[in-house]
Amino acid sequence: MIEVASHRDVRVQGQLRDWLAHRSQRAGGVGDTGTCGEGGELDPRWLDVLCESLGHRPCLLVVRDDGVPSDVRGYLPLALVRSRLFGQFLVSLPYLNGAGVVADDEQVAAATRRKGAHGAGPAGF
Repeated sequence: MIEVASHRDVRVQGQLRDWLAHRSQRAGGVGDTGTCGEGGELDPRWLDVLCESLGHRPCLLVVRDDGVPSDVRGYLPLALVRSRLFGQFLVSLPYLNGAGVVADDEQVAAATRRKGAHGAGPAGF
């Protein structure tokens, strides 16, 4: 199950931080940056910075286990970036060196990429 979540949802942010901490302890999973969720650039709190300082509209695609909704399997941070020159587009953590899908395995990562590539986002994106 892939849900679109608000970047300000404290419950979701806590679940993601716990999941990232667990991943770094076991050093597994798939991360587009190769850090497997250990780097600070993958912390979903970066979305707050993008929203408050740059005015972007962020959201999170959160992948959960169908049987256990609280069990996070991966996520993709996204921000709607608007530019007079380039128009508007969804970007995973713009202006940072590392970003992208962070997932338990390649199957989850691929499903998240497909969802993100097809314009996933909250109403109004």
